[in-house]
Amino acid sequence: MTALPLSALTAWQALFDRAKIQSGQHVLIHGAAGGVGSYAAQLARWKGAHVAATASARHAALLRELGVERLIDYATTRFEDVVKNVDMILDTVGGDTPERSWPVLKPGGTLVSIVPNPSHERARTQGIRCVFFIVAPNRGKLVLRVRDD
Repeated sequence: MTALPLSALTAWQALFDRAKIQSGQHVLIHGAAGGVGSYAAQLARWKGAHVAATASARHAALLRELGVERLIDYATTRFEDVVKNVDMILDTVGGDTPERSWPVLKPGGTLVSIVPNPSHERARTQGIRCVFFIVAPNRGKLVLRVRDD
């Protein structure tokens, strides 16, 4: 239960504090069925972004409810073959995912990763912003406010 607030806070910091997400942007979330990814999908839609996501097809119904407009089943489809020109990618997966993500971002786009460092050198050469971070605890954003009306 204690992981839920940190997953939500990680998604918030990735989208709003690091990527500065804006309404109308196209976002790709890797690992959207996980804790951070599922919060990120909801927050991105709430902000008015268009959300694509990689996850297993078995999570399709849930992810559509969370606001994912385009689900890419990573077991059957390579995301880089079907998604192009996104403004922002959130990587919660790692492995070869960051390397495969570069061609999907539009020039000036942002790759935010919560897994070990993607190549900042590659980002520079492609005119892409690359951010790796670990969630920073923030008591003010974790406080649940209850109103008694």
